[in-house]
Amino acid sequence: MSNADDQQGSQPTEHPDAPRDVLIYTTEWCGDSRRAVKFLNEHQIPYRAIDIDEDEAAAKAVEALNRGYRSTPTILINGEHVATEPRIDELAKLFNIKLQKANNPNPPTPQPAPATANPAPPRKTPPPPTQSSSATPAQTDRHPRAK
Repeated sequence: MSNADDQQGSQPTEHPDAPRDVLIYTTEWCGDSRRAVKFLNEHQIPYRAIDIDEDEAAAKAVEALNRGYRSTPTILINGEHVATEPRIDELAKLFNIKLQKANNPNPPTPQPAPATANPAPPRKTPPPPTQSSSATPAQTDRHPRAK
C-alpha cells in the first residue's frame, strides 16, 4: 500500500444520512428565507434558525460570509458556509433530496370551454371615419345639408 493510498483511506467519509448541524440565518421579511425554512420543514431536516434582524452578532457573521452584505438565507452545515440565497433545486442537492419534476411530460390536454345556452352575439364595431387631412367635417358629409 502506498503512502497516498494510506492517506486517502484514513480520511473519514460522511454518510449522506449522517446527522448534520444545519444553521440558517434568516430574516422574517425575506421570501427566500421563508421558502428555505419551509423546504427544511417539509423534508424534516433539523436546523437552527437565527433572525439577523434580532441578533447583531449573527448579522455581522452573515456580513463576513457574504462580502459585507446581509444576504439571507445564509446556510451553514457543520460550521461550513454552503449556500447563500439558494434556489429550491440547490437546497435539494445540498440535502440529497430528489425533487419531483415540475414539468409533466404528458400534460393534460386543455378542454374547450362548455358552450352556453345563449351565447352573446359578436360585437360589431363601426368602421373608422374616412376623412382626408385637408377636409373639414362639413366637407366630408356624404349628404348635403338642407338649407
